[in-house]
Amino acid sequence: MVGSACRHGAADGLPGRLLPASRRCKCPRRRRAGGKTSPVSSVDVGRAVAAILDDPAPHIGHIYDLTGPESADLDHYARVFSEALGRTIRYRDAPTSEWSEKLRPAGLSEHAVHHLPVMTELHKQGRYDRMSEDYLKLTGETPTSMADFVKLHAAEFTRRHALGVGP
Repeated sequence: MVGSACRHGAADGLPGRLLPASRRCKCPRRRRAGGKTSPVSSVDVGRAVAAILDDPAPHIGHIYDLTGPESADLDHYARVFSEALGRTIRYRDAPTSEWSEKLRPAGLSEHAVHHLPVMTELHKQGRYDRMSEDYLKLTGETPTSMADFVKLHAAEFTRRHALGVGP
C-alpha cells in the first residue's frame, strides 16, 4: 500500500509497497487523533498516474489525495492481515527509538532514515486519518482493500520470503 513513491518497509521485512497515504489533505474535519490511516496500493497509484498521463492537461495544478477504501487504526489492519494470512498478526506500538536506529544499517537512504520517524509522529497525531474520492474520480474504480492486497501478496508476508529464502 502506498502514498508516495519512496520505498519503505524493507527494515521490517515487509514488501516495499506498504506506505501510508500522502500528507496532503484539504479536509481538516478528518484530522482526529488516534493513528488511523488509509493506505493505497502501489498498483492503484500506478493506475491513477496512468489516468493522469493519458490526458494531463485537465490535471495541471491539481493535487490528488489518493487513499485506500477505509481509514482505520493499526489494530484493525493487524486483524485484516490475520484473517487474510490465516495466522495471528498483532500490532505493537514500538517506541520510535527501538526501530529507527535499525534503519541505516538496513540500508535505507538518509531520506528514509529521517522521514519514517516523522511519518510515525504524524500518524500518532491523526494526520493520515482521512478519505478521498480522488482515486475513484481518476480511474472510475474503487481502490484495492487491504484484505485484497494482503491476499494477493500473501507469500511476501512470510518470514521465509522476508529473509530471502525460497521462491
